[in-house]
Amino acid sequence: MDSNENIWNEHWNDYKLNFFFRYLWKDIKKEMKKVIQPFPKDYKILDFGCGIGRTMQIFKKSNFENVKGVDVSKNCLRECEKKGFKLNVDIFLADKEKTPFNDNEFDMVFSDGLLEHFKDMEPMVKEMCRISNRYVLLLQPNHSSLFGFVFHLLPNFKAKIKEQKHPLSDYKESFKKFGFKLTKVTDIHFNQEFFLLFQKN
Repeated sequence: MDSNENIWNEHWNDYKLNFFFRYLWKDIKKEMKKVIQPFPKDYKILDFGCGIGRTMQIFKKSNFENVKGVDVSKNCLRECEKKGFKLNVDIFLADKEKTPFNDNEFDMVFSDGLLEHFKDMEPMVKEMCRISNRYVLLLQPNHSSLFGFVFHLLPNFKAKIKEQKHPLSDYKESFKKFGFKLTKVTDIHFNQEFFLLFQKN
């Protein structure tokens, strides 16, 4: 966990969205609110790799009552605390391959832009499926799109945190191994990103 934590701490210390990514984030927030709106507000939700708490805030502002986050970076969790989330109550420091939660503890596990950073995503997928009793919702970049190609030329992709170009089939096959089926794909911003909803069989 230590090496991963150091890399992500450095990443978030230096992290700045360029103009285009700030524009894209506005679209993502709008679409995310639509995607999560149908789900019951009393669902237990875990933001898996919660980063600096941006998507946790979207859940909270959409009136979801029980939202927790987990991340490997202490710097991230400090930023989450500035947003009002409490350490070891709302947010937790843990390795993403071995979180402190029980089997089937959450109604939904959500993750924004995590799995594409790993060549082998299965350890994280396995853990997401272990702790979810209903759904896993991912927000992932679509590297097969024109925008996906162009984005790799932008400054954000010159950092230590690299992205693997996983096709949609990689996600489908990985979750299938652990009893989850892809039930819905929602494209964003000319297919540059997509929400992937997996449901437990």
